[in-house]
Amino acid sequence: MKTSRSLAARNAWMLAALLPGIALQCWREPMLLARLALVLAAALLFEAIALLARREPVAPYLREGSALVFAATLAAWLPALPAWLLLASVFVALVFARQAFGGLGRNLVHPVAFGVAFVQTLALSWPAPSIDVPLALCWFAGGALLCALRIVRWQAPACLIVGAACGLLGTGKSWSGLCEPH
Repeated sequence: MKTSRSLAARNAWMLAALLPGIALQCWREPMLLARLALVLAAALLFEAIALLARREPVAPYLREGSALVFAATLAAWLPALPAWLLLASVFVALVFARQAFGGLGRNLVHPVAFGVAFVQTLALSWPAPSIDVPLALCWFAGGALLCALRIVRWQAPACLIVGAACGLLGTGKSWSGLCEPH
């Protein structure tokens, strides 16, 4: 039986699913916690300014929490970015990919994907991530939880894995090459 959940509840579960991975990252690099707090605050500010510019009510959209999910995902996905660039990616994700197309549910591209693509188009270098098995298990557990609760369909994480594999194939890199220590 599929249960109905509010958007705010779904987003709260998505943030909860990110917690094990973010906790592991913060345990290894304590400054990430401060960066995460900065990014979350900035996401609320960017979203509020964009909503005001569009003459939309601010409080209901901030309470539903998806801006926080997008910002936390970007911070977890791109932990080695300089803070200014991480903030820029959150701004681009929320203002250009989401609000410029009409806001919640009207974006043409997932805002997080747009934020990552923005960073990649700048052709700036930052430390390339290696595959980190404990962190990958944390992300897998979070995704499995979301699938088990029927918050996301299994196709979303499956497509993410296939997309990552295609990216590796496209760049000529191998999984084993990514697993080597820095």
